[in-house]
Amino acid sequence: MSSNKSQNLKLHLWEPEDNFLRTEFNENFAAIDAAVRAVREIAEMAYSPEQKPYVTGSYTGNGGKLEINLGFKPRFVITVSMRSHYASGQPNSWTHYFAMSGGNLQGEQLMLTSNGFSVSGTNWPNTCDSGRIYDYIAFH
Repeated sequence: MSSNKSQNLKLHLWEPEDNFLRTEFNENFAAIDAAVRAVREIAEMAYSPEQKPYVTGSYTGNGGKLEINLGFKPRFVITVSMRSHYASGQPNSWTHYFAMSGGNLQGEQLMLTSNGFSVSGTNWPNTCDSGRIYDYIAFH
């Protein structure tokens, strides 16, 4: 018969002088199996296709301030936009606009709100230029 138990799963632990009981081995395997099943169920719920830890979308800037409603307060948001332009006789090139925040790091340009995030096109990085399309990913 075991004289000790493990801290987390309370598995039987034996000292050299302890006798073994088959029922104790079976209890250990049942506890391990139950713990693995619980972890698997939690992982499947958290990352199933229906329960993604993020949402994606796009918005069109209005040149001022714009509120993006996600229905939840995100922990982290990334926005990005690209545009083609012709400058000084050079062929078309791409300008990348990128902003991210995990807590209003960008000031007014990208702020987390209780229902999503807000963007502003008043300062660099421009996150709300009029007519420009921006993509975003927001994490729960």
